[in-house]
Amino acid sequence: MLRRRSGSWAWITPRILSLCLFLVPSTYAAVNVSVQNTDPDIVYTPFICDASTPGSSNNPNCTGGWNATQVGTIHVVSTTGPDPDGGSIIPQMFMAFHASALYMSTSTVDTTAGLVVIIGLDESVLTTLTITYDPGTSGSNAVRRLDIGAILLTVTDPNDTTSFLPSMTLPSSTTLPTFVPQTSTSTTTSASASSTTSQSPSQHIPMAEVLGLAIGLGLGLTTILGVAAFFVWWHSRLRRQHTEQSMQWS
Repeated sequence: MLRRRSGSWAWITPRILSLCLFLVPSTYAAVNVSVQNTDPDIVYTPFICDASTPGSSNNPNCTGGWNATQVGTIHVVSTTGPDPDGGSIIPQMFMAFHASALYMSTSTVDTTAGLVVIIGLDESVLTTLTITYDPGTSGSNAVRRLDIGAILLTVTDPNDTTSFLPSMTLPSSTTLPTFVPQTSTSTTTSASASSTTSQSPSQHIPMAEVLGLAIGLGLGLTTILGVAAFFVWWHSRLRRQHTEQSMQWS
């Protein structure tokens, strides 16, 4: 993670960068090539604001996180950190390359020099450089800014651009859910399920009728038995009264 130190910007021009070539052993028989910091194979996130984007670098409303601008005679890609209007996405740079060394000039960051030097790489192996810039917080209101300046790669074949600077591999796309219309089979199954569901309450109707019939019969039989018992009791009482009256008259 890179952070800018307060103070004046220290710039390392491509001419000074050429002095770093002596760090590469001559046995490599390598050649140094210059890579534009706005090369399409270098990925900046969220994106670069330049003349080709709706919010150009001169437009403060551009929320790309990175701006293609110029400091003196040097073309740079600069950032001041996450933009709240752009979702506060932390600016990042991704660069995949095949090279034995990389040199990149930047603005002064922290206590390190303004030159990023990476040597001793295996050119046959793909190397990915990632820069994440978070300016952090401090009591100062000074704008903290990171600039990506000149970029040099040490390669064996400067003519094979696709070899030493391949395109970044994009993440696999996410498959969107597909709407599948119902077939006749699925329709029949659905209808059958609905039919089964709608019929399930009717299955309780016969049971309710049986219970109602049993209860009704029970109440009916109870009533009939009650009436019969009352009739027997009333008939026997009449017979007793008739017998008693006969005995009194005799």
